[in-house]
Amino acid sequence: MTCPAVGTSVVGRGRRPRDAGLWAPTTLVLAAALGPGGCILESEAGLASNDPQKRFEAISAAAARGDRSAVPGLVRRLDSDDPAERLLAINALERITGERLGYDHAAPKAERSKAVERWARWASGDGGDAR
Repeated sequence: MTCPAVGTSVVGRGRRPRDAGLWAPTTLVLAAALGPGGCILESEAGLASNDPQKRFEAISAAAARGDRSAVPGLVRRLDSDDPAERLLAINALERITGERLGYDHAAPKAERSKAVERWARWASGDGGDAR
């Protein structure tokens, strides 16, 4: 089915993909974020929304589009109190940039903060390699 909001194909509801056992956990989170309509809602303000569902949708949509303009907002989501949101954000950043910069969504706050600083430098263009 084609999602009119983004013009991308999505798996139809009720169909099991041939390689379902290979789906990553983030794919399952994405499927939950799609909801019953099967489309990702796009919004520039989505990454800053107070609604976790809208943030998850915006993160997933940015990753699917390879949207480099979303990188600063995704970097801010790395500091979320929600570990699932942090995981989605780092996976989106890796998909968009090919980098992780040592970030671990499950690491202690102090360790994550150092990695978020590296990401902030990288995103601003001042970090060079930033590793």
